[in-house]
Amino acid sequence: MNIEDFKAINKPLNGIGIVFEGMYIESNPLQIIVNNLDKQDQIKQRIYNKTGIPIFYMTLFKESTKKTFDPIQPNELMKQFDRKNILLRLTKPVDVPNIINIKVKDLLNKIPVFFLEVNDMTKVSDLKKMIITKNPTIRLTENSYLALYLWDKEKTIEMFDRQVLKNYAYLHIQTVHFFVKSFDKESLIETGNGTIKITLKRTNTEKHDIELPQSTTLAQLRDKTASYFPGCTKTNFKLLFSGEEVNANETLFTRGITDGAEFNVIMVV
Repeated sequence: MNIEDFKAINKPLNGIGIVFEGMYIESNPLQIIVNNLDKQDQIKQRIYNKTGIPIFYMTLFKESTKKTFDPIQPNELMKQFDRKNILLRLTKPVDVPNIINIKVKDLLNKIPVFFLEVNDMTKVSDLKKMIITKNPTIRLTENSYLALYLWDKEKTIEMFDRQVLKNYAYLHIQTVHFFVKSFDKESLIETGNGTIKITLKRTNTEKHDIELPQSTTLAQLRDKTASYFPGCTKTNFKLLFSGEEVNANETLFTRGITDGAEFNVIMVV
């Protein structure tokens, strides 16, 4: 395997971002806008949106007090550590995925253990579908979802739908525990079924805070934006996120937009 590392340089981007540099980036640093409440899943999604590098190539590390780098855990928030001391490792895997035999258990031990053969490039969302197919007794409602957990030093780590199993390789996956869980605000947002607040900004004095479902497409957001600013039509402005014009076919969730994100409205002459 070929591995490239690049570390955040000393000055954060406008105080709210990460600037990476390294061999992979060559002369142009990689600038990523992040929110304090971002978790590693959102950070990786932002890097993917900016570079097109597949998420499963990425591992994020934080520098410890001992000056060593430890993997950032799925539930850790950006505000918990100094973003200047973050290492992004890109691993370019071989073409053939590694086969994994996973033991699947009910977290409450109500259903007998069974096994699934998957590969390390399997998405967590696809693994959930396999488990439901294997266990027709699992019943989900519109208010519940199937949560998957791994054990890490006597605590559980919930697995996120958009990740692939390779992203959890540091936990040496052997057993996956499942549990039918009711949606709460956090899990709704993690699975793309919640609502988030965003800011639409044309100038420092012209801005609007709005709340939208994560399933809102960016085309729908653009139409809504035009109604908030006098003089805006559907064709005379650009809607930018992190300095880039948004793709109309994406949703807020698939674009990696998180709570508190800001969009810039740029008028076109």
